[in-house]
Parts: sequence; C-alpha cells; structure tokens
Amino acid sequence: MKILFVVNNFNFGGPQKSLLNLMYELEDKDVEVDLMILNNQNQLAKYLPSYVNTIEVPSKFSLLMLSKENIIKNMAKNITHPILNLKVMIFLIKSLLKLQENVKAKQIFWVKNKWKYKKTEKHYDFAIGVSGGHSVYYIVDYINAKNKLGWIRTDYRVLKRDHEIDATYFDQVDGMLSVSSLCANIFEDLFNIKPKVFYNSLPTKLYQNIQSESLEIDLNKLNICTICRLDTGKGLDLLIDAAVILKENNVNINWYVVGTGKLSNWLKTAIEEHELQEIVKPLGFVFNTGKIIEKMDFLVHPSRFEGKSNTIDEALYYSKPVVATNFETVYEQITNGKNGFIVTMDGKEIANKIMKLANELHLLEVMKSNINENRVEEIDKGKEFLNTIYGFGKE
Repeated sequence: MKILFVVNNFNFGGPQKSLLNLMYELEDKDVEVDLMILNNQNQLAKYLPSYVNTIEVPSKFSLLMLSKENIIKNMAKNITHPILNLKVMIFLIKSLLKLQENVKAKQIFWVKNKWKYKKTEKHYDFAIGVSGGHSVYYIVDYINAKNKLGWIRTDYRVLKRDHEIDATYFDQVDGMLSVSSLCANIFEDLFNIKPKVFYNSLPTKLYQNIQSESLEIDLNKLNICTICRLDTGKGLDLLIDAAVILKENNVNINWYVVGTGKLSNWLKTAIEEHELQEIVKPLGFVFNTGKIIEKMDFLVHPSRFEGKSNTIDEALYYSKPVVATNFETVYEQITNGKNGFIVTMDGKEIANKIMKLANELHLLEVMKSNINENRVEEIDKGKEFLNTIYGFGKE
C-alpha cells in the first residue's frame, strides 16, 4: 500500500506534530509512506521514522504558493522563470500596499499561474493533502493516485477563502477527512461534501522515540501552562489580561507559555509592560510538550477558534484539567465543571477560574479523578486511519 502525504510546511505545529506521530503509528502496518513538503520548510523532518521517504519538491512550487519563507532565495533559484518571478514581485507589492485579500489572492495566483507539469511517475494508492488548501490543489494537479483525499483541520468559515475555487478542487478528490465532527458538519454545509472524522493522533509514540529535557518547577507554586503557536487567534491578549488580574490578587503562580510564532516579540513586550515576569514565563519552542504538561497542575487554553485542539487532548491524556475559552469545538473535549471549565473569551473570566482552582485544590483533584474514570481505552490509531481511508477507496 503506497501512501503519499503532502503538507504545505513541516515546521512545528499541532497538525504537523500529529501527522508525524501518525507516521510512527503506521510504521508496522506494511505501508510505504512518502512525504512531500511544498515550501521546503522541514524542521520536523529530522524526527521522521526511518521508513518514511521524503521527496523534494521543486522550489518553484513554493513560489507558486507565495510562501513568504525564503521567497527571495527561491526567486533567485528560479531565475530561469522570470515571468513567474515578476508576478510574485507584483503580488508582494500589492500585499504591502494592502490592495488585495491575500488568502483569496493566493488561490487565484495558483489557478492562473500553475503550469502544465508532468504528473508523478510513481502511482500511489492514496494521496492525501494534509494541510488543506494548496496541498489539495497539488495532489489534484500534479499527483498520480488511485484515490485523492483532503484533510480539514479547522472551522472552514474562519479561513476567509474563495469557496468557489476550493469547490472546483474538492469536486476532483475522492473524499475529505476532518479532525472533528463540528468541522465536518461546517464543511458539509458549505460544500455539500460529507467528510469522515478522524481524530488527531496524540504524539505519545513520537515522544517514545525522541530524547527530551524536563522542566524544573517550583512545587510551592501553582504551575499552569498554555501551549500554542504564538499567533493571532490564540488569545494571547486574554492571557495577559488574566495574568494582570492574577498579579493584582497576589496569586502564587507560574504560568508557562510554550510555543513560537509571529507574536513572540509582542508577548515579551506585553509581559514587560505589565511587569508580569514573575508570573508569565515564555519557554519558547518545546517539542515534547508532554514532558511540560506532566509537571503542570492544569492547562489554560484561551484560543478564539480551533479545529480540534491537540493541546487539550494531550492535557486530558496526562489527566490534567483544562480551563478553555468557548470556541465552538471545545464542547467535543471539555464538559464544563467535570474535566475543566469553559469560559467566555474574557481575561477576567479566565482569571476567575484559575483562582477558583488555586483556592479549591480538592476541586482540581475531583476533576483529575473524573478524567481518569472517563478515560477511553487507547486504540491502534494507525489501524483506525487505514480503515478510515479504505472507506474512500476505489477498486
């Protein structure tokens, strides 16, 4: 069985980490797995199991995607394609002048500028566009496969994409996967295509195959963490608002923030401006977040939207309660008052629930007990994945 996974990038992030773990789950399943990384950002590639074959994608596809990473370097590599380079430059100028909606403009750019390119000589049983968007476009336009699938990883409404362009590609694949029931329902309402739900694989097998450093914590304090990409939509402003209230109330706490992203400098500045250095402690990137969560009293997840939070699943796996905001898919993971709290997207509400758990440690223990009592028996995620995609299979 030959399977190709195509991702837009293979840098650090929840979907990429989940895919990486899935590859470990498939290791003993008699499958041949190839991986293509469209923009050649491959920081996670060193963690791949040895049986996975990474196939290099020509850098001009990164230009076709208008990937900002190394865009000048990629233009230099493709000096023999001056018209493409000129169009990329025009796009960048329009973007800087805010003359276009970048998400939709990137879709249009792919459609207008893709070239006739010989499809892969290798023929796959399944080709899967893991990142949605361009990864699906790529498998439709350039991959030979008996079955082609897309993978929906978030509430599709928040992506602000051109649905008509997407629909022309979705009509050419054999099916869609989704990370949650809600995301599947939203997608079906938009495109009249019913995805099959495959919940993300937790990175437990991955963690077993890598070396990790542990975090030293102060056991005399309440220790909590937030794990996310430091990006818009993750509610970092709510985190700061809540931390200010915790400081005003002299809560004895360490709030670790794990992750990197374009708001890294903003977070550092906000911590300094509000003098929160003794409370909010950025750790930067940590690959084995399980080692962090194990040491925490609970997790705080202030996101504004999620497809299905890998971080929450990971916290529950380690029997840690969660204080989360009320983004739509949270209700698939958290039962308010049982295994955590669901609050409105307000820093004061987040702080109030943190203080409640800090002052009522017995409640924290009750929640941990609830998590353990309702623990679902672990299943073979590799087998489940194969059974799921076989459901789309053409003879």
